[in-house]
Amino acid sequence: MHESKLRTYASTVLEFAGRVQGEVDLRRPIGPRERDLISELGLDSPFAVLTAYNPHGENEHPRNQERQEKLGHCGWRRSTFLVDGCSPDRLHREPSVAVCIPEHRARTIALQFQQDAFFWFDGDSFHLVGAGNRWAVCGSPSEAVRLGSTMWHSALQV
Repeated sequence: MHESKLRTYASTVLEFAGRVQGEVDLRRPIGPRERDLISELGLDSPFAVLTAYNPHGENEHPRNQERQEKLGHCGWRRSTFLVDGCSPDRLHREPSVAVCIPEHRARTIALQFQQDAFFWFDGDSFHLVGAGNRWAVCGSPSEAVRLGSTMWHSALQV
């Protein structure tokens, strides 16, 4: 995975909207405030954050809204929560869903919607998981990039 793309993903801020509102800054370790938010949302088991926006990293794809509507109708058996993946300055925003599904199902859905990667919360921390073979970050969450760790951000600092 190209380092600039990794930096972009690693600096994402997840903004939850709806009945429960709050944010999780993936540049920082998960603390009590973020754990309370995740608990209040009812995300009580590992979950994925998925989007249908910008397939293969194409910014401003003309069918983004239509693709996101299809993602919203994937026949989820569990509740989904609306969340926007944002740049820290909020100039870039991708509507997404957070849903408690197995990691392998999240990967299948990410591939179906031509995504390079997705975020995975394992109950302790967020990870960036590559969806396909185009990325060096592939495999299970144990092989993915753990976000919010001091070591990770020290390595990215120039």
